[in-house]
Amino acid sequence: PFALFRQAQLVPALRMTLMDAPPMLVLAPAAIGSFGKQIEASVQAALRRPRAQLIAWGMGLAAGSVLIAGWRLWRQTSRLQRFRQVPGRLPWIGNYELLDVDHAVETVEGWARKYGEEGIFEISIAGERMVVICNYEQSKPLLALRPFKVARSQRIKKLGLTDMIQGVFNAEGRQWSAHRRLVAPAFNANAIESYKLGVHEIIGNLLDEIDKRVVSGELANMSLLAQSFSADNISKLAFGEDFGSLSRYSAELADFDIYSKSGMKRFMSPIPYWKVPGLGSLIDGGDAALARLFQRFHSILDRRSDLRAATLLQKLVEAEGGKLTHEEVIGNVINIFIAGMDTTSHALTWAFYHLSRQPELQRAVAAEVVGLSDGPAAAEQIKALSMTQAVWTETLRLNSVLPMLFFTTQEPIS
Repeated sequence: PFALFRQAQLVPALRMTLMDAPPMLVLAPAAIGSFGKQIEASVQAALRRPRAQLIAWGMGLAAGSVLIAGWRLWRQTSRLQRFRQVPGRLPWIGNYELLDVDHAVETVEGWARKYGEEGIFEISIAGERMVVICNYEQSKPLLALRPFKVARSQRIKKLGLTDMIQGVFNAEGRQWSAHRRLVAPAFNANAIESYKLGVHEIIGNLLDEIDKRVVSGELANMSLLAQSFSADNISKLAFGEDFGSLSRYSAELADFDIYSKSGMKRFMSPIPYWKVPGLGSLIDGGDAALARLFQRFHSILDRRSDLRAATLLQKLVEAEGGKLTHEEVIGNVINIFIAGMDTTSHALTWAFYHLSRQPELQRAVAAEVVGLSDGPAAAEQIKALSMTQAVWTETLRLNSVLPMLFFTTQEPIS
């Protein structure tokens, strides 16, 4: 940048900057060439000033930098077209004060009902502008631009919880397309057919746990049972062995729970506390939980000779040769747990909730399936259960498995 100044302009500008800056900002002034002596004299004069004065100059410089940055940001954002805004935003933290982190979905849904009559409104979280689209018709043009022009939110990448995970749910652009092509065979019709026996076994375990509570007169917490069922189901399909979390404490399920909650806590935090070494583990434990999961899954993959053919991990290993690396296989397995565990358990819990509120609907579903034989049902039989299919369709319509998605545009969009 020095080449941009003429000699007559350079020395006064540097002298003024160095004299007004705290000592820690001064680096090797004599190395600048023929102006070294003049600059060095300026530095010595600055260092002879009282320390309090230097600190004051430094604080003034920092405050001025913040004001200039804020002014530039205001100039930039003031030119944007604004949608209806949720009122009550505060400087720096925006609407964060109004957001109940433990009930974030309910809070945003309430804002959508109140401010989203046009299908779109905006909020500010920790100084970041977020445009919320709450109408499917409004969202379709943006979803059609995935994954190249519309990508996952950069805010998620900054949480420090996805760097280790190399898989389809963390990839973008062409990398996402490549991962999707390699992972897709594990979810085709033949693969799903091979998973049925494992699913049937875990469903039997779930019914056994419910029966135990019925016999003892104990209330059944279906939210926790559905979460344990999902964890055991996915682990059974992935590795051929389940976590056993339906009947006992599961360290793996506990770590996934810690990881999931730490992600939400960091996403909603106005301060990036996890960037301070050790503070993330102290406050939310997400990094340590992810490290333990990686260690556990690495040990399972190292015993690949024990894997059964009808497991998700084995199908990913078959795609590994020169296509998926060892780390990408582990990353995709963890992705499937993260993407499938809470979504499945939430959908099940909502279905149980709606059925519990409508006993006549319970009886109708029970009457429909009573004619099926024991053992796994064929896909054609499941499709013929019109009432059961209707229950799932209505549950998903009323309560989405993933109530919010976070994206960022890669270029200006009108």
